[in-house]
Amino acid sequence: MEDDLEKSWHTLDIYSRSGRMGPNGDIEKALSLATENLELNDEANGLDNDSSDFVIPELPSGRALVFKLLTTWGDPFYVGLNGIEVFTDNGSKANVESIVADFDCDISETPVCALPENLLNGNNRTKDETSLWMTKFDIDSPVVVTINFREDQSIAMIRIWNYNKSRVHAARGVRQLEITLDDKLIFKGEISRADGLCETNSESLGDTILFTMDDAILEAISENDVSMQDEIKGSVGQQVESLASLNRRPSTGDPSLILGTASIAQENHEESHLDCQFSCEGDNMIVRGKVFHMELRDNWGCPDMIGLTGFQFLGRDGHPLAVTSSMLQCSNPNNVNK
Repeated sequence: MEDDLEKSWHTLDIYSRSGRMGPNGDIEKALSLATENLELNDEANGLDNDSSDFVIPELPSGRALVFKLLTTWGDPFYVGLNGIEVFTDNGSKANVESIVADFDCDISETPVCALPENLLNGNNRTKDETSLWMTKFDIDSPVVVTINFREDQSIAMIRIWNYNKSRVHAARGVRQLEITLDDKLIFKGEISRADGLCETNSESLGDTILFTMDDAILEAISENDVSMQDEIKGSVGQQVESLASLNRRPSTGDPSLILGTASIAQENHEESHLDCQFSCEGDNMIVRGKVFHMELRDNWGCPDMIGLTGFQFLGRDGHPLAVTSSMLQCSNPNNVNK
């Protein structure tokens, strides 16, 4: 029972993100222009960014899924998306018959514009403009994208991948969005702006909208959600690589380490961290060793100081391990009061 409950919370944690450029040139100028346009977009559409009164329905069913792109994150000329994913109540992706946009670019006129079919190509974590979708935007005439299913579908989850060509061009991403299913409103709100990177998690590239909290459905989705599986594998891979690096002694003589290091150990156990071992137990990564070596390489802007509020080590059972100040050594123990 406890295992099922833990699995349920883990699945809910994965799917707990519910919803809610302008001209090329100087980056800061473009970002400033995008910021100024945000308020203008909302004012022109009469939006107050308040969707608190709207309740997302449970497993809405229908055949015509319509996305109304009301505003962008600042670009007054174009709006775009990286992709759209739709999952049904059986955990699989919806069976799509067609996708159309009512306001497409003339590709011969604007080569970077892509066809709406790109929204379903599955290549969502990208900055390649040939894999994205973009179209002209007019604040007085919002863009509409329609996905037609082959038959009625019960929608369990929709993931919106926002436009992600670059940090500046992320201003072309949709901000205020309305979604209807067979003319019934099923979502309205703000979609997160993408961060212009590919290495970040999906939460930084758009939003996931849940239409159910049923554990069985969410678990079924997780088994078919390739995007999330790739993200989890990448995260675990980074952890393994990081843990493997513990078997290599840090280069303490590296001149780039100008801010100091800290080690939890006795000096005469300097080499003991070479015996570090790591293993996987379920979803947990377990590390075993005698020396914890931490290098503080950079800070958030202070030119002559660096600091931490604290750190804590949790054991196999999740409880804090006993660590005392006598176990701590620092390579730069200068008095901060000087």
